[in-house]
Amino acid sequence: MPTATFDVAGPVTPVPLIGTVTAVATCPVGSTVTGGGYAVGGLGDAFIRQNFQIGNTWTVVAGGALLLGVTIEPHATCLPLT
Repeated sequence: MPTATFDVAGPVTPVPLIGTVTAVATCPVGSTVTGGGYAVGGLGDAFIRQNFQIGNTWTVVAGGALLLGVTIEPHATCLPLT
């Protein structure tokens, strides 16, 4: 029987109006990242520059928030190895 994946959320991170910010979600030991994504919070929007896997993490790089108070929250989809 296949093992179900689970979601790990990284920290909610403020997105600057100028410049970029990087937010990371990490799968715990004993699991591996199989994908991921992000959630944008606040009343505005942000430009997602990159959204990718590095090792056992899912990384999101964002910037250029259209309003103050915009946030990103990275999500890693993890698969248990056992």
